[in-house]
Amino acid sequence: VAFVVFVAAASVVVTARSVADADDNNNHTPRTNTFHNVVRSKDSGKLVVNVNNLTSVEFYANNIVHVVAKASTSTPPMPPSLVVTMTPLSDVDVNANVVGDVVVIETPLVTVEGSISTGLVSVYSKVSRANFNEIERTFTPTTDMGKQTHSVSQVFSALPNRQKESIFGFGQFQNGLLNFNQVPINLIQFNNEAVVPFWMSTQGYGVLHDNFYSHGRWNNATLQVQLNPSTTTGPNGIARMNGTVPVPSQHAATNTIFFSVVTASGFGTGGPSFINLTVGGQDCAVWDYFNNLPNEISCVVDNVTSSTDEVEVVIFYDRTSHAPQVFYRYPQPNNTLDIDITDTISYFVVTPANVPSRANTTFDQIIAGYRTLTGTAPLYHKGVYGFWQCKERYHNQTELMDAAKGFRNRSLPIDQIVQDWHYWGNLGWGPQWDPSIYPDPAEMVEYVHSLDIQIMVSVWSKFDTSTSFYKMMQASKQLIPGETYFDAYNPDAQATFYNFSKAAMFDNNVDYLWLDATEPEGLPNSNKPLFLGSGNKYMNPYSLMVTSTIAENHNKEYDNVRFFSLTRSSFAGQQRTGGALWSGDIVSDFDVLRRQITASINFAASGMPYWSNDIGGFFRPSNQYTDPTYLNLLVRWFQFGTFVPIYRVHGSESNTEYWNYGPEVEQLVLATSNLRYRLMPYIYSYGASSTFKHDTLQRLLAFDFEDDVLVRSIPDQFMFGRDLMVAPVLAFNATSRDVYFPQAGGNWTDFFTCETYGYNGTSVPVAAPIDHGPLFVRPGTILPLGPFLQFVFEKIVDPLEIRIYPGQDNSFVLYEDDGKTMAYATQQQYTTITFNWYDAARVFEIEQREGSYPGMLETRSFQLVVVENGNGCGLDPTVNPSQSIVYNGLRQQVQL
Repeated sequence: VAFVVFVAAASVVVTARSVADADDNNNHTPRTNTFHNVVRSKDSGKLVVNVNNLTSVEFYANNIVHVVAKASTSTPPMPPSLVVTMTPLSDVDVNANVVGDVVVIETPLVTVEGSISTGLVSVYSKVSRANFNEIERTFTPTTDMGKQTHSVSQVFSALPNRQKESIFGFGQFQNGLLNFNQVPINLIQFNNEAVVPFWMSTQGYGVLHDNFYSHGRWNNATLQVQLNPSTTTGPNGIARMNGTVPVPSQHAATNTIFFSVVTASGFGTGGPSFINLTVGGQDCAVWDYFNNLPNEISCVVDNVTSSTDEVEVVIFYDRTSHAPQVFYRYPQPNNTLDIDITDTISYFVVTPANVPSRANTTFDQIIAGYRTLTGTAPLYHKGVYGFWQCKERYHNQTELMDAAKGFRNRSLPIDQIVQDWHYWGNLGWGPQWDPSIYPDPAEMVEYVHSLDIQIMVSVWSKFDTSTSFYKMMQASKQLIPGETYFDAYNPDAQATFYNFSKAAMFDNNVDYLWLDATEPEGLPNSNKPLFLGSGNKYMNPYSLMVTSTIAENHNKEYDNVRFFSLTRSSFAGQQRTGGALWSGDIVSDFDVLRRQITASINFAASGMPYWSNDIGGFFRPSNQYTDPTYLNLLVRWFQFGTFVPIYRVHGSESNTEYWNYGPEVEQLVLATSNLRYRLMPYIYSYGASSTFKHDTLQRLLAFDFEDDVLVRSIPDQFMFGRDLMVAPVLAFNATSRDVYFPQAGGNWTDFFTCETYGYNGTSVPVAAPIDHGPLFVRPGTILPLGPFLQFVFEKIVDPLEIRIYPGQDNSFVLYEDDGKTMAYATQQQYTTITFNWYDAARVFEIEQREGSYPGMLETRSFQLVVVENGNGCGLDPTVNPSQSIVYNGLRQQVQL
């Protein structure tokens, strides 16, 4: 059967109500049996169903659907994806039938319906019972650097009640918001914002937008507030403008308005340092003298009330900057995606493959599908999961070596130290060591290694024009034209950049690279021709290309060394490169700390397992060493930073070694580091699970409590693994905070005090003394705890304390390997030991050990601790375990 749709040259707009919308959501059986051809591509092996001559549906797995829609029949084929690396599975089971105007396509896990007349597609998950519906699609002709192309707008159905359907992901943003259903988001890379075009819905599906490399917007707010300039000037040059927004009666039931504040005139430029937007007297956006304000920020106001049909909007801003503009949109039963430049729509809908469980939730399965498509996150060297000492900057070789020695002399845990920029001194910006300040970098690295510390060094993608790096790349046309950044899409430039980095770093035994400013800073690719095409079209994936360049070349040359890089931007697929994101140059402020929570957990919900931030803030006050407010903030930030994947301090114009902040702070931070290192068996096991099972360590509450709708609106709590709930303290001198305890099938236990808390449907106040932040353990948890360590390989981790928190049956898989080499991947040299707790019988089971690796403990000891009656509380090892056992790798059961 062939279907032909004739398309005019003007904008193409298709709108339809899908069959999935029209019918009962539970009835997705084909209603007629008209056969529709299913084609297996000879090139890729994909199963392809042509909905019409513009739209096709492809199947990478029974639960992974790829939709491709062209602007016209003359649109050339898409180039190879920069993001998707998966080879489609050969055992996908697909049947297709025609029901009137709709092609109905079945696999064992999904039903896909495509409208023949419009090409619009819906996907129904037979597991999560979720409907994904594309309800409108528009291609609009445009030009990019003189070339004819298209912009695209898509509309997807959504529930207007944002608690009934919450949307997470899209990368990392500083707006402090958790749920992006209907929220405007500017999708452009920035110093402290990173775009990852993947999102998940609590309805039970995820969407990866492939071939979306240009700038774009999610839920573009097009209604503009007409602001009246005011001559009123407050302190510090603060100006005020005001206007009104209609509150139409049809939106009165929701009382919600979404706002977007355009703070600067162009992408990649920072806005004013002060913004305060109020709506009807409520704060919407508050940016209180924070550096690096993105050029657009979003906010939401709920419960808008007004005695008239209008509500007042007031904005205060730093008069020395560009006057902001304010846009808004009302609640709607949909979300929109606008892409500036593409001739082909390409997106993947990922649904769960199995009924969710505690060990494999719906979101876990969707993220596993995303990483199956885009690449596996490698397992890092074990020391990467330890403490990172970093500052801006060590000024010479001696200063860095003294800092490393200072940690060891004070018995403060550390595994990594970092050299930030300007090690090139007077030689010019680029990967080269000025011998006047770093006379022997190889000797420096050797000394640091002798202290059992690894080292990372900052390398930028730009070069001073006076350097040999610049001159060589300029002569070879490997730079972005007219700029100092290299063209990361150019294979020759990639090889040159790696060779520069290798000569300065890897040849001196530097362990890792800090790939700074990979947005790239200031977006020099804008309106510039690149190797692959327009810099506007390939705006956002620059960081993916840079991290891939270093990782792929490094892994070829050092095939038994685990690679890691830290970078300031991200994109879909970057997890496969070993490139972790940090949240950019942020300010030391409790509100900024709050924003890092939502930034980090939404980044994790974007399928990206590794994230970090500058503990204590990059921009710090001049009196940082004595100011009580800052010292309190620093301690609380460390307590948060302990529970993110990469535990790292950093700061500008600062000696961030934490002994510089006084003995009280030193001891408080030491306790936090001791907790991190005691949790290393738990953390490293999740690192392995992230690699082997596409797992996620730092998790939205909605990951693990998908039936508890209240967790979807809690932005300041998260899970660390499936078993630990973290509630950071976000106020100066606070000694308590409210905590919501999700429905967990039993009581939560305070890790430090063993006090228990049950679900009651609301938040309750809990103690938060300065020596620790609130940390709660889920019922049924099996928590492995190691000894106190100065570094991860300081001693053999034996005995291992295993704390058991009664209340549910549960399991935990302990992963171990040599912690250093690639033998875990190339030779499968690792072990797993599965622990099971049977709650009703109070039986603890240790299954037979699986696997082996050189140097493993053949026989070991486990200290089993049932946490009850005040036993097994707090940081210190438990003095009186419930039972001690010797384990030789064979299955054992113990009655406790």
